[in-house]
Amino acid sequence: MSTPAETLWAQLIATLRRAGRLPLGHERMTPAELAGRLAATGGDRRVARLVWDWYYPRRYGDQPGGMSDTEAEALIAALGRGVAGAAGETGQAPHSETAAAPACRICGGELPPLDPVAQ
Repeated sequence: MSTPAETLWAQLIATLRRAGRLPLGHERMTPAELAGRLAATGGDRRVARLVWDWYYPRRYGDQPGGMSDTEAEALIAALGRGVAGAAGETGQAPHSETAAAPACRICGGELPPLDPVAQ
């Protein structure tokens, strides 16, 4: 039987897969390890917030955490749209007018800025 936590977690994994953000070996990672890897490679702490404030309390304690079910669903939907969350979710205010730093297509890490002198 599937719990709401497992169902929403599967949606998150599918969303991250479609976005190409799942690291190699993610199948063997705990939710906390996956969240940590995503935060380290892309600087996005929203998955970590989902894991600690919603998934673990719901999955292992069957009680609400610091994030409601509605907030968790909205966060996963925002990740699917590639939208930065509200201030505090990524640690920064949303910034749609600035271009996102380019990411490596292999590991998802941020690429260094191009050196205009070397071009």
